[in-house]
Amino acid sequence: MLPPTPPEPTLWFALAAEDMGHHEAVTRLTDRVLEARVGWFTPDIRDAIRRWRAPTQVDRYWELKRAFDDARRLRLPIRGDFGGLPEVGMIRA
Repeated sequence: MLPPTPPEPTLWFALAAEDMGHHEAVTRLTDRVLEARVGWFTPDIRDAIRRWRAPTQVDRYWELKRAFDDARRLRLPIRGDFGGLPEVGMIRA
């Protein structure tokens, strides 16, 4: 008999990065913010429930340089304001 499949998370995080180093930095920063602001989000819970949504099972992150095109293709909202930086569309996506 197979173990029960865990339910789909109610929140997903999609991470766009330039490389694995960037992925690691953003992951750590996200964990620190959630641990500071969400009372039940502790390291042991985090490791049991955290999942990053990526383009495929093999990928660990969305490529930043393709983020805008991918977001539009998936019909995801592009929100946020980064003060008029040249890469604002890519960063917002």
